[in-house]
Amino acid sequence: MEATKANMISLGELFSQSWAIYKKVFKRATALQFFPFLGLIPFVLILSVFAILSILKISGPAIGIISIVLGLLGLASILLLIFIGCIAQFGTYRLIANHQDQITIKQVLQEGKKNFWSYLGLVITVGVLTLLWTLLLFIPGLIMGIFYSMAIWLLVDQNMQGMAAVRQSKELVRGYWWPVFWRFILIFIIAGILSGIVDNIFKVQVTEKQTINYMGWLFNALTTPFFVSYYYLLYKSLRDLKNSSNITPTNPNANESK
Repeated sequence: MEATKANMISLGELFSQSWAIYKKVFKRATALQFFPFLGLIPFVLILSVFAILSILKISGPAIGIISIVLGLLGLASILLLIFIGCIAQFGTYRLIANHQDQITIKQVLQEGKKNFWSYLGLVITVGVLTLLWTLLLFIPGLIMGIFYSMAIWLLVDQNMQGMAAVRQSKELVRGYWWPVFWRFILIFIIAGILSGIVDNIFKVQVTEKQTINYMGWLFNALTTPFFVSYYYLLYKSLRDLKNSSNITPTNPNANESK
């Protein structure tokens, strides 16, 4: 049975409430954005060893064994980076979903570690499904991508996993596809404009064809918590509008008072 049509959260409320959440979680959420850089350290060290060996031009049987070992370590470092990135992303979502609580970085990282496989599996599932629709045509991929967009929040907020979260996301968005779409488009445009301004102002010339934008990385770390808060409020608005027996939180940490 389709829920009675009601208005979603207005743009003014979206931005004002997102800002309120952002201010409340700023320090913790921003710190989480830098956490994945820890995973880069082993990878950079391995690349440095490769570079040194290349400069020294060492040859012989030993170099082959060393290269294999370094290759395996490089693969392990990539997997570590994925692991750290996923738990930091999940932790950011959990922190913002529970913004009214004094939840710590350690607690949300532990939650991220516990839910790593569920989170990674859901991200892959949504990505593959959206890609398959996109292979038909761009428009079907866009339509279904919006329908699947709330699946991650259903995992974070209500502990729904896999296809159950995907199907429930579709039910949440059903009847509100256009309002959700335009709210996403607006925030993407704003993010793109701001990111473009920062990119053009703070580019550091390395070669004639290569630039490094350190301020761009910092800008993304500082603004991501706001955009995730905006995303969360879209989900919360749909959840409240579609509040019914088939959207009952199963996660004891879900905070329905938010």
